[in-house]
Amino acid sequence: MAKPTDLIDPFFQTTLVEAEQALDKGDYLGTVRRCVEVYSRLAEQRPDLILRPPNPLMPLPPARAVREGRRNALLPWPVRLGVGIRFDEHGKPHLTFEKEEFSLSEAASYFEYTLDIAIRAQRG
Repeated sequence: MAKPTDLIDPFFQTTLVEAEQALDKGDYLGTVRRCVEVYSRLAEQRPDLILRPPNPLMPLPPARAVREGRRNALLPWPVRLGVGIRFDEHGKPHLTFEKEEFSLSEAASYFEYTLDIAIRAQRG
């Protein structure tokens, strides 16, 4: 599994190291805030990696396609954990906090998601 220290970009590395330390200390809001900072910067630098959440009216892909693509699939920002995402008229994402308290599992989910997308951005 990737670690924040695997990142080359100093901002991403430092911020995600801080996010992991906050997670270890039980500062789940601090973890999520740092993940939002990283994701927002990634959205500016690599908009190609930012996916819109699926439209509930979109048809589901065939089961086989999901199974084959799931391992390396890029997923949209996890909106149901307390930080929403909206897109402006230019398609730029904006993250908004919907609450100020997060559980360990929510903070860990945001941390793992953000670390994964930062590693993907680094790979090109």
